[in-house]
Amino acid sequence: MRDRSEDRWAEGWNHCKTWIENRLGEDDAAAWLSGLRLDDLKPHRIVLGGIPNSFCKNRIASLYQPLILEGLRSGYPEISFAADPVFEFRVESGWPGAEGFPTTGNALAMDANAGPGTAPGEGSAIPEDGPDGSLENPSALASRHTFDAFIPDAGNRSALQFARTVASQPGRRFNPFVLVGGTGVGKTHLMQAIGNALTATLPPGKTVRYRTGEEFKNEVFEGISKKRMARVREAYRGVEVLLLDGLQYLPVSPTAQEELLHTLDHLHRQGKQLVFSADRYPRALPNMGEALGARLEMGLIAEMLPPGEETRRRLAAARAKAEGFTLPESVAEYLAARITASVRQLEGAVVRLGAYAGLYGNEITEAFAERIAAPFFDFQPGGGVVPPARDIILERVAKRFGITVRALKGRERGANIVNARRIAIHLLKYEGKCSYPQIGTLLGNRTHSTVLHSHHILMEGMRGDERLRHHVMKLARDVAAEQEN
Repeated sequence: MRDRSEDRWAEGWNHCKTWIENRLGEDDAAAWLSGLRLDDLKPHRIVLGGIPNSFCKNRIASLYQPLILEGLRSGYPEISFAADPVFEFRVESGWPGAEGFPTTGNALAMDANAGPGTAPGEGSAIPEDGPDGSLENPSALASRHTFDAFIPDAGNRSALQFARTVASQPGRRFNPFVLVGGTGVGKTHLMQAIGNALTATLPPGKTVRYRTGEEFKNEVFEGISKKRMARVREAYRGVEVLLLDGLQYLPVSPTAQEELLHTLDHLHRQGKQLVFSADRYPRALPNMGEALGARLEMGLIAEMLPPGEETRRRLAAARAKAEGFTLPESVAEYLAARITASVRQLEGAVVRLGAYAGLYGNEITEAFAERIAAPFFDFQPGGGVVPPARDIILERVAKRFGITVRALKGRERGANIVNARRIAIHLLKYEGKCSYPQIGTLLGNRTHSTVLHSHHILMEGMRGDERLRHHVMKLARDVAAEQEN
């Protein structure tokens, strides 16, 4: 008879891998986490196997460890995980897909018959005190995220300059400092560049704490459930610099919002530097409290726009160099043209190319890139369901320009209609999460190349026209607010 603990082990891991795939996306999960196996699980130690090589091990450890931990918390709620458990990654041969290339599907494959090294157990939710009495691992900053490594572009140059000012005058200029922009425009890089610069210059005993919004929320929950909120508050309110990445993950928790509000007030009164990031203006975030939203907007908000094609090419080449290989110029240009929505996706495509080329000994050509990096391209055949927000976006844009949705989808090319159509494309892309082919279908069956060209024209215009940029951002906030009503 099958042991019930083994059944529970398999059930929890299956839940975890589904949870991760839903948040990471099927393609990214298949690219990096295919074959991942849970070998051992304790509150303070997690062992993962099924990793093909050290390249993948380093990638998983640097990018996906927090996501895996949250998936495990969801899959095994009976375990009181430490806030920062130790991860052990085991490299093995025999990666699924070693004879060819991994396919998409259920990305986090596992052997459901593999039993646990130890049964899920109990433990302390908060790690033991560090040498300074605070929660361990206060910064968790990536050393590669520096100002020198950040590639400037018309859409981020102002934010870069403001970030440098914050790093040189912490607590005195632009406090709080909030970076606003879509996924993959460099918000995390700039935040961590601030953190790295200040870590190197602050006197001994002064702490820089970097956390994601999700991590902050979870630490508050654990502190409350284990009646150890005093330690959590001490850890956050005793820092010199607080960097909180991803405010959009906080509004689901009024408790975490209230805790951040009091922490923000405390640190601001003490003249400590506060840096935040979000995918839109704080008070436009769904369910964001009025008081916290107002506090977050009392400093400086810097918008970041997606980079242009030339900058994307440079980013691709720079990331390849950082990974230890040279990306041919033609391939860098090809990737820059095919991946426009997110720098993170572009970098993921470059890393994937390097990994597969190294694993199979292939030359990196455009044909190779088309085959291996395809999951990251803007155009995905059969690309999924268009979110309901599309109707709200079209109606709001049409109303703003005094036209009908029918005209927006039609063939007229008056200046007013063309401008409205370009902005609709932008909002459908970033607010509606639509692919370019889906947008083309929505806007009267236009081709992928037509939609892409129109979007590029708008993006270039936004880089040089601050008034247009603010106009588009306001429409985005209005769309987000309307969805919540």
